Amino acid sequence: MGKFKNSILLLGLVVIPVILVFRAFFLLGPAVWGDAPYFYPEAFRDFFSEPLVWESRGRLGVVNDLYFIYPLMLIYRGLGFLGLSNDLVIRALFYFPAIFFAFLSPWLLARYLRFSPIVVMFSSLVYVLNTYFILVVDGGQVGVALAYGLFPFALLELFKLVDKRGTSQFFTSLCVFMLLVIADVRFALIAIFTFFVWLVLNRLSVQRRRLIFFGIAVLALSSYWLIPNLRLEPTTGSGTRSSLELISILNPLFLFSPHWPLNEFGKTFPPPWFFVGIPLLIFSNLFFKKNRQVFVLTFIFLFFVFLAKGETGFLGSLYAWGVDTVPLVGGAFRDSTKFFAPLLLFAGILIGLGVQNFQQIFKKQVFSWLVVIVAYIYLLFLVYPAVFGGMNGVLAARAFPEDLNAIASNISGEDRFLRTVWFPERHPLAFSTERAPALDAKSLVNLRPFASLNTGTLDAFNFLHDDESLEWFKLFGVKYLIFSGDTRKASSSQEDQEDWNDLLRLVDDNKDLRRVSWGTEIPVYEVPESKPRIFGVSKVIAVVGSDDIYTKLKNVNPEFSIGNQGFVFLEDGKFDPGVLAKYSPDSALLVLNNKHEEDMALSFLQKHFVSPSESISADWAVRRSKDYLSWKYELLVNGVNTREFDYNKGIAFSSKMGERISFNVDVDDEGEYVLLVRSMSNSNGGLKAYLDNNSFEIYSHTPNNFEWATKDGLMLKKGHHELVFENLGSFGVLNTFAIVRKQEWEGAWNKSWQLTTKFKVVTVGDNVDLKEALEIQEGNKWVEVEYQFVNPAKYQLNLPVGARWIVFTDSYHPQWIAREREDVLPSLPFYSSVNGFGFTDPGNAELVFTGQKEVRLGVYITVISIVVIAAFFVAARIRNA
Repeated sequence: MGKFKNSILLLGLVVIPVILVFRAFFLLGPAVWGDAPYFYPEAFRDFFSEPLVWESRGRLGVVNDLYFIYPLMLIYRGLGFLGLSNDLVIRALFYFPAIFFAFLSPWLLARYLRFSPIVVMFSSLVYVLNTYFILVVDGGQVGVALAYGLFPFALLELFKLVDKRGTSQFFTSLCVFMLLVIADVRFALIAIFTFFVWLVLNRLSVQRRRLIFFGIAVLALSSYWLIPNLRLEPTTGSGTRSSLELISILNPLFLFSPHWPLNEFGKTFPPPWFFVGIPLLIFSNLFFKKNRQVFVLTFIFLFFVFLAKGETGFLGSLYAWGVDTVPLVGGAFRDSTKFFAPLLLFAGILIGLGVQNFQQIFKKQVFSWLVVIVAYIYLLFLVYPAVFGGMNGVLAARAFPEDLNAIASNISGEDRFLRTVWFPERHPLAFSTERAPALDAKSLVNLRPFASLNTGTLDAFNFLHDDESLEWFKLFGVKYLIFSGDTRKASSSQEDQEDWNDLLRLVDDNKDLRRVSWGTEIPVYEVPESKPRIFGVSKVIAVVGSDDIYTKLKNVNPEFSIGNQGFVFLEDGKFDPGVLAKYSPDSALLVLNNKHEEDMALSFLQKHFVSPSESISADWAVRRSKDYLSWKYELLVNGVNTREFDYNKGIAFSSKMGERISFNVDVDDEGEYVLLVRSMSNSNGGLKAYLDNNSFEIYSHTPNNFEWATKDGLMLKKGHHELVFENLGSFGVLNTFAIVRKQEWEGAWNKSWQLTTKFKVVTVGDNVDLKEALEIQEGNKWVEVEYQFVNPAKYQLNLPVGARWIVFTDSYHPQWIAREREDVLPSLPFYSSVNGFGFTDPGNAELVFTGQKEVRLGVYITVISIVVIAAFFVAARIRNA
């Protein structure tokens, strides 16, 4: 009876502060902030079907690469479809299970490992009430929170899988582990890793055949996310390692999350001095009990301290190398804080052991319990901002803002497609459906049309100073600009507030924007004449050169509208220009914008182009294509003002004479080759190229424009060659180069000749005269297209007369196709940002995202696997009955 009372007491010591810290979930309110999802009833009613790989997600459209969470989100949407509110669903599916398991699963694990009740209690307390988990919940990272809670439970079942041989245990472990996979596969990978570290350090033997079967079952059941993950390229930046070093070794060592307690990205803090008690309690075990168990637990803790610190400090480059090079698994851990899960689990056990050791110093029970009470109060003190309601996100227990209700009511009442843009980013409670997507304003600079208008990365909304930005809002179907403020900042500095006020004044002074009267304090502006999601044009303008063509045309003809025709750019590196050859002569026009036919001819060889990032050594600065705004500004301050495309290869630049950049070049067969180099400089500078015993100089003749230099007649042997570029002085820029067979080079010129003889060609210099402008725009006018939204990955079209091209304003992706009768038509990157399709006749057609079939295949394999595994389980139970 005494043991039972003690257990209840210890249980209460954890439950009471847990309820206090997470009391927001027991109060009325949306319980949504930060990254937490919020679906309005209209969004729940949109569609309830198979998992869809394409969605808006704050942008014009992305491949949703969080495939593993599909089953949970299917249940989420299903419950909403049945009429349950988001407030209830998010609590029932994520928050309550996350907190419950974060409290219970370390308790069960520690007890299974036969630790004392005191150790069990402290392991649970530390795991559920720490700066990392509280910030994850407060930031609305619901999947991460649930996976964190399930992590010890899954690890416990892996231990039991080894210890117990029964069929029932196999299937129980499989089910629990798959729950962790569904919540967040990254934590599942960490669980496997932790499991094997535990086995090795404790010298435990395992039945290999059992583990192999378990692994095969997990892989088969994971097909629904594994297949699309392997076969679809993500468009969200997932797996890209951040260059920000926000965590040091002190953070995991002191169990201190660097963003505590503000939970504001980029604003980090070192561990306060009073967190020093954490490592003291942990490492005190080495002085009290020098046994193998303590050494193993301490080693595991230190090992995960090293992993949790990521790429900073000692051997950080090794961690960075692993993230960049290990396929699939490496990219999953670009955020090293995921390793806080095993770190906190073993830290809790070690803290419990430390408290237990200090207890044993005192013979009187009253002093022994005093040690427990002091340690308990100390650990709660470490998270006092959460205990006393000082958090800024989900745990702040906000009521639903009336302004957001008013905005949602007005937008949901619209009877046609529209997009809204929220500044600086989408509000956590923004109204958003697939028929009225809400976009992050800060993500617009990732679209080429807006990036081209910006001059750098410092002011993300610099494009609003240019009237052309309004044209792009119209083209992308943006009807409302909503200035809800930065919800991720706990407080704004005076400078931030001044910048925000300047932005509001800039928009308010724009006479083409009208502030709507919805009775909200949040400023909302209407964009006039926004276009539908899908519309038609009669002609596409294929441009060789930069996208300053829009400005040139507007300058000579104020009536010019970008959306009256499609534009594709042969130098953006997103498509093969050869596909244009199959379209009719009157459906396209070629424009050489400060370029020559050589520039068009060589665009047919882009599959051979080499990026400067592939260099083996470089004195030059190397920038990737995704860093366009950064390198555009760096070139500007060095006297190069350009809006050129880079074939999606990036650039390298040098400002000092004699600086070199080197490449390895492989030649497949001996023969005659041609070296092609695309470069520019800010004045009379130049480059010198060295290849084997050959060398030649390259000089720019057109300021601010990339030019091609050609060196033919190169007789090269099969094998490796080194190509070196040297800066001859001034400021030099290298975009790309290629070494191609002479026959391929001649073939590219032939393909270019075929296009120039089929389509009309207009050559444009630094300025465009009115005759040229009218020639480019002649007879162009956009038209309405009837279409039916089936789901985000499929649309049915009824093509009108005169719409030879369809503009579909979701983000460009090569896996979007159009079907016209039996023909499959590829997507072209219109405006280097959205999808365009060429059709031959009016009538019925459909747009389909072909990547959806990869998800469908994975789902089928998972369903079959469930049936097969269930059949094995039933057969085993019958056999053992």
